[in-house]
Amino acid sequence: MSSVEKKISLAEKMKIQDLLDKPSSKYIIMVIAVNCLLAVVSFAKDVYMAAYLGTSAIADTFLLSFFIVDTLGNNLMAVALGVAVIPVLSEVFLYKNKREPQAVIAGAVLYTAIVGVVITALLFFNRTTIIASLGSGLSLEMQELGIKLLIILIPVLTIFPLNTLGMAVLQVNNRFVSSTAGPVVFNALLFLGLVFLYQKSLILDKGVYWLSIFLGFAVIGQFTFIWYFVVKKVGIIPNFKRLKESQADLVAIWKNFLPYVLVLGSTQIIYTVERYLATGLDTGTLSALNYAFRLVQFPIWVFVAAVATVAFPEITRKALSGEKKSFSDSVYKYLFVGALFTAPLTIILYVLRYPIIKTLFERGEFNSHSVEITATILSGYVFCIVWQGFSALLIRVSMLKGSKTIPLKAAFLSMSINLFLVWYLVESLGPVGIGYAAAGGTFVNALVLYLLLRKHLTDIRPYLYSLIPLFGANIGLLFTSYGVKDLWFSVENGSEILKFAYLALISIICIGAYLLSYLAIKRLMPINTNTKYLQ
Repeated sequence: MSSVEKKISLAEKMKIQDLLDKPSSKYIIMVIAVNCLLAVVSFAKDVYMAAYLGTSAIADTFLLSFFIVDTLGNNLMAVALGVAVIPVLSEVFLYKNKREPQAVIAGAVLYTAIVGVVITALLFFNRTTIIASLGSGLSLEMQELGIKLLIILIPVLTIFPLNTLGMAVLQVNNRFVSSTAGPVVFNALLFLGLVFLYQKSLILDKGVYWLSIFLGFAVIGQFTFIWYFVVKKVGIIPNFKRLKESQADLVAIWKNFLPYVLVLGSTQIIYTVERYLATGLDTGTLSALNYAFRLVQFPIWVFVAAVATVAFPEITRKALSGEKKSFSDSVYKYLFVGALFTAPLTIILYVLRYPIIKTLFERGEFNSHSVEITATILSGYVFCIVWQGFSALLIRVSMLKGSKTIPLKAAFLSMSINLFLVWYLVESLGPVGIGYAAAGGTFVNALVLYLLLRKHLTDIRPYLYSLIPLFGANIGLLFTSYGVKDLWFSVENGSEILKFAYLALISIICIGAYLLSYLAIKRLMPINTNTKYLQ
């Protein structure tokens, strides 16, 4: 039995129910609104980064150096900590008259900083070997540049997980907007730095050093913003004097953190192999992979992250209530809501990938060759979106149920399949093989997670009825997307304003067709009382 499934009193159940009665849809809409702002700022940053760096050898080198720091500090430590700490903090704040939230947070801050400093030191002393291994396809000159950039970027490794810890504290206290706004601050500050470099036309040899420095300041800015809200708005000041009182909770965080960091590690191994293989292909393939990856992550950051941000605390509380039906309803509901966003965006990004890439990125150093190679990789990578969305929620569900071996089994099985596919497909198909291999691996991961979690959930079959309007709406969207795609040829050589107007127009047409189809089909269907909450 997991820590969130222990027996609780009637009064505590009533308190949990009071928390659950708060409208989650309101929070989802609020977080999506902030995430849309994040998407705009992030894309603006990516547009200027593509224009400034292009798909040059220097771009490959900078992105490889940042990938190393981002993988260890952000994608491993920070993400794992965010998932590990929320169930524990949810309990701590629920019983805060008996527990000490400030001491738990202080302990988490202290141990996170210690682990971060140790990893930073190891990375610093092994920087030459790491760059030479991962960047074996780069020239010696570029490898030397990568080592120098890595030294500048290393300090942010420890700050990434501290930012995520602060965001988790805000989420548990229903401060979803301020939590989600943290990444907006980071991207906005980095965007300003890129605008400065682009406008000054600073040569890349010098500009990448300044870009690395600007990135560091952006991470510090995010840290300041998040912890201001934790201290001033939530009223939480870490209490380092009472660390002994928090040892049991810190052990619980560690028990959640370790298996999840192993799960994430399997994903990062795949990303590392992808980038290793990309450095051995044509110059610019690594940069193109980065831009394609960013486009694929758009639905994850904006919609899946919004759903998961709101869903995880609610599902945690329903796990505390001990009611399997209510818990399952919540899990299936959020899986459905995630698919409601990710499925149509998968179709749009696949069918309209060339217009989207040319409109967003084709300027400055990002030329027609860059467009072609990015679109090629994206054509396979885009099919990861739906499965990544499912996995993001199902992994959290497995952690809540105390089933820490489930995500490990799913991760290592999908990693094995993905690695086999990526080596085979890249050799036979070239860059596009990276995307198709990733899609296959993410599908296996989501499928295995669900199959292993079935014993904790009610039968899924009654819920499948609600997928009919979703499926029908996406069929309609597919035909609509191919129909509006031909409009691109009339504006392809026009001004940037005309191209962006085209994107806005087809976005409205596609989204409108999708929503109308969905609502029309749902209206024609009789209400299924078993899944009325999804109607």
